[in-house]
This record gives sequence, structure tokens and C-alpha cells, in this order.
Amino acid sequence: MKFLALLILLGAIPLIYCSSNNGKPPVFLVNGILGSKLYIEENGVQYPSGCPATAGYRRIWISKNLGSSEEVQRCEFNLLSPVYNPSTGEFNDLPGANLTSPFGDLNSLQCLASDPWIGQLVLCSVIGGTTDTWYYYWFIRKLQTVLHYPVDDIIGAAYDWRYPPDSKKHNAYYQNLKEAIEKAYERTKLKVIIVAHSMGNKMMSFFLSDRVTSPEWRKKYVNFTYNAAPAFGGSVSTMEELATGHDIVFMKFITIINGTLVRNFGRSLPAMASLLPSPNVYDVKKPLVTVGDKAYTIENMDEFLSLINCSHLAPIRSGSEESQPDVKMVVVLGTGQKTPASFTYKSSVAEDPKREDVDGDGRIQRKVMEDLCGKWKAKGADIEVLTLKYEHSKLIESAEFLRIFRDHAIGKLPEDELDPLLRNYQVKRGREICFSAEPLPICPEAAAEVVLKETKSVPFVCFSKEDELVVKLENETKAGRFFDLNPEKAAFIAGIDIPARCKKN
Repeated sequence: MKFLALLILLGAIPLIYCSSNNGKPPVFLVNGILGSKLYIEENGVQYPSGCPATAGYRRIWISKNLGSSEEVQRCEFNLLSPVYNPSTGEFNDLPGANLTSPFGDLNSLQCLASDPWIGQLVLCSVIGGTTDTWYYYWFIRKLQTVLHYPVDDIIGAAYDWRYPPDSKKHNAYYQNLKEAIEKAYERTKLKVIIVAHSMGNKMMSFFLSDRVTSPEWRKKYVNFTYNAAPAFGGSVSTMEELATGHDIVFMKFITIINGTLVRNFGRSLPAMASLLPSPNVYDVKKPLVTVGDKAYTIENMDEFLSLINCSHLAPIRSGSEESQPDVKMVVVLGTGQKTPASFTYKSSVAEDPKREDVDGDGRIQRKVMEDLCGKWKAKGADIEVLTLKYEHSKLIESAEFLRIFRDHAIGKLPEDELDPLLRNYQVKRGREICFSAEPLPICPEAAAEVVLKETKSVPFVCFSKEDELVVKLENETKAGRFFDLNPEKAAFIAGIDIPARCKKN
């Protein structure tokens, strides 16, 4: 993590702006649950006792207040949590609180714990020792620096992830998305590509099946959907998260947030109901959670929700099933991670459970998704299923994920046409070893520069050879065809001379 922190400090990266499209299809990025910033405008909110009154427009997810005292955290989660009205069965924000996730803004989908735009510099905060809150950051950077995508053709389609796909709260979002897709097509004359992660795939399934009913519209405007770690059938992990608050997605910085607050926050989210295991995907009779002698399956899921004080989520669950949209799909599943298939508690959900694990991305079971895609394909759907050995939230950061996107969106490039900047570099210099961060047209202060071709260059972060982290990085590096912006996997190519003007004194 020290390496990541130094990259943030030393490797601030200008965005690359391009005016021409160069035949690249517009890309829409759709987040999963907890995967976009939320901003709040407070006007007349009735604050709970002990909570300070605030006003104006500010970022609430992920705000710095969530790293503050437990009392301040409680106040923030109180504002974040939708309020359930049992008489109407509806969820709404606190009166006077208006929460939104700005549509069309790439900033909403990256660096979730900070507002990174300082001129053209991009800075992400490391929260609780994890970079999970960077989210789409690396994929956006790679689209711009590796595939030279014009910034105007990368569109952030963030939404309020607290609500399920069929919520009326998304009416304006779906209309904005439809109009933005049409405008992108008219501007470029190219069909768009929708990249969705996790729950975002359920959102797009509902959008393309229920909000866009015209086959002609889908055929005219959508090239394909790029489905990353899709949560189409839900996840067994959701049951344990609702029960305990453990491992809620993007909450790996739980060590600085009160666990009970996280659990209660998860239970307040109607979107969590749409992520419970689906009867269309899972064996409805298989025990998913066992507490003492009581087994809970999909058939008696409502009893489980009652046990954990989540009966308010039961009606939402029954309406959360999705259908396969009539568009081409490229599905990328994570593998090689222990993924929960069931949980067993000795006597209470307050205890640590025993887990039955299968292969997957840590949240989504590989075989479950392969079977679902197989069923859709048997009915005539145009689906390609690929696997990568990455965890659920790390999949979209990988070079392989970008390579699959490039091959389907642009086409494969001959080896001799690849820009040298598509490679990683490691430089040995005296008593230091330097690792590349990402393409940069200038030589920043406190970083070394390697000129590769004309004015193009690569920034480096340097460590003493005695640093034990260097040994670890050296041993793990390997040559790669693509410029992998994951700094923990910088690749070794060769020693390269560093211009004198960029050398440290």
C-alpha cells in the first residue's frame, strides 16, 4: 500500500483530451451498488439528536465524515439511508434531503472518496489502506491513454444505487440515458457500447428490456453490452451482508467504520433486495443460510428476511427478476476466488459462520452465471462468455479487461502497430529501482522520466534497492503486451537511460 500511496503523491496524471473520434464507438459506463458518488442538498432536514445541522450541496458518498467519530458516522448514514414507509411500502430520502448521483459525469464513477479534479490533475484518496474506492479510475485512464479514446466519447452513466432497477426513482435516469445514447449515436454515427459492472448489469437489463421496448431502437443504437462481473442472478453473499454487515461491497475499509452502522445501512437499501439469490438462477431448495437447525432457501427467503429484521425488503425481492435484453452481450466473469455458496451459523447470525465456497469472483459464482448465460444462449441470445482470474471489484482494473474491450470495440491491432506506451517499464538506476505509473507528457517534480518516442514519456516512482517492497515487486513483475496501469503489477522490460533533466539531484 505504501507504493500505491507514493503513486498518488508522485504520479498525478493529466487527462488526455482529444477532439476527433477516430472511429471509436461511444462508451457508457454504468456502476454497481455503492459504485458512484452521491451528493446531498439539505434544506430543512430534521436532524437526529446529536447530529450537526449542515446546509448546501456536498458529497456524502464517500464523505470524509465516514472516517470521523462514530457519532459523526451515524449522522452521515442517517442522511444516506432511505426511509421506509410501511403504510405505502415506499422508500424515500429524509424530508429536506435530496440525494443525487450526477449523470454524464465521469468524476462520479472514480475516486469515490475524493473530488479529484484539480485543473487537469487526477488524484485519488486511499481510504483505510484500500484502493477499492478508485473504482472505474483505471479503466477510464486506460481508455484515454492506451486506446486514445476522446474524452467526449466516454460517458458516465451514474445512478442512485440505493434503489432497485424497477424503482420509479430511476424514471428520469432511464430517460436521460436513452437521450444520451441517441445523441452520442447522432454525433458519431456509431452504435454505443454499454460497460456495466455488478448491479449495473441488472439496471441495463431492465433498461433495455422494459424501458426500451422497441427492437428497432436497440438494433440502431446499441453495439453490444460489456457485462463485467454481472449480478444478474443475485448473490448468496448478499444474505450474509444483510445479516451481519460483513464484506458489503466497497466497504473493505470497515476497520474505520462502525460495523453495526454498516449493517443497518445495508438493511436500509432497497437495492439489496434485488441482489438476493434469484429463483430463476439458483436451486430453490438448496440451503443457502442455516441458523441452528433452521435452513433458509429461496423458497422461504421471506422467513430469513424476517429473522434479520428485513421484512420490508421482501416485496422488492419478488419484483427484481431480469430478462435478457435483445442485444449482443460480452460477459466477463471473475474466477479463481473463493466465493460463498452457503453460510452456516451455529445458533445465531451474530456469530461468525462457516462458509461453503465455490469458484467465482468472491461474490458471483462462476457456474451460476455460466448456466444462466447458457440458458439465454439456448433461446437464441447473442452472448459470449469469458473468464478472467480477478476479484469482483478488481476485474475492471485489469489490462486483460481492457484488451477484451479493445478486441470487440475496435478490433485487434497488429503487433507492430502497438504504441511503445502500451508496455510497462522498470528501470534500475544506481541504488534505486523505478516502476512505471502511466503515460505522461511532462516530467513531474520528484519523478523520473523515460523518453520513448518524440515527446512521449512515462513517469516513475523510485525506491531504494534495500526496500523490501522492491524485492516483492521485482519477483512479481512480468513482461506484458499492454501497459498495465495497476502499479502492483508493473512489468519488467529493460533498463533505459533517463534524461539528465529528469534525474533527481
